[in-house]
Amino acid sequence: MIQEAGETSLTSDIRFEHVSKSFGRRRILDDINLLLPAGTTTCLIGPSGSGKTTLLRCVNRLETPDSGRIFVGAIEVTDPHIPLSQVRSEIGIVFQNFNLFPHLSAADNVSLGPRVVRKLPQSEATEEALRQLERVGLGQFAASRPLQLSGGQQQRVAIARALAMKPRALLFDEPTSALDPELVHEVLEVMEDLSREEITLIVATHEMRFAQRVADNVVFLDGGQIVEQGPPQQVLTSPTSTRLKSFLSRVNL
Repeated sequence: MIQEAGETSLTSDIRFEHVSKSFGRRRILDDINLLLPAGTTTCLIGPSGSGKTTLLRCVNRLETPDSGRIFVGAIEVTDPHIPLSQVRSEIGIVFQNFNLFPHLSAADNVSLGPRVVRKLPQSEATEEALRQLERVGLGQFAASRPLQLSGGQQQRVAIARALAMKPRALLFDEPTSALDPELVHEVLEVMEDLSREEITLIVATHEMRFAQRVADNVVFLDGGQIVEQGPPQQVLTSPTSTRLKSFLSRVNL
């Protein structure tokens, strides 16, 4: 068990030890070793196909590494004896395309996990849902269904849904890539607010200015390998590798 029911959630560091993953003959992750301290924000950057999404999906076992181990705090989440439901209840993930239930209201989308997984009574789950919707600036839209909301609002509901599970860590997989440009800022503002709280965040992103402003640590992946990592002022403004220099020359900072 990662955490007993009813126990207060604690933020945790995340550690990757020699993590590799292939799909067929293609090596997606190649011997990843990485330590992300508790309560910090890490931005994963790199070209499409570099391994960012696969790395995130291995943390909550949406993908299983071929080799290596991943720890959240003292718990090895890659241990096959730990139930998947337990891992995923402790490690929230926000996807590119929201993944909301269209027939449920915003409040019901957010309260579903606490009711089903954490076994909260309906009244407590609804109260938690309303609290998290307020937290992301959507309290007045609690009764709205996803199709009544903008893309940015839907993504904020998805963030509230992840937060309602009281996760030890929160993963973001290109959370703004499906949004119209004018809606991106409202999601990034919520994420920036979260970065100031005691929660471990990992963000796969192409938003370089966000990474420069918010991240404690930036990791540049290419070809499934970590090419450079460090604070944003080092990685984004003083890159040392040819591959990172080439990548940054093609994006806006």
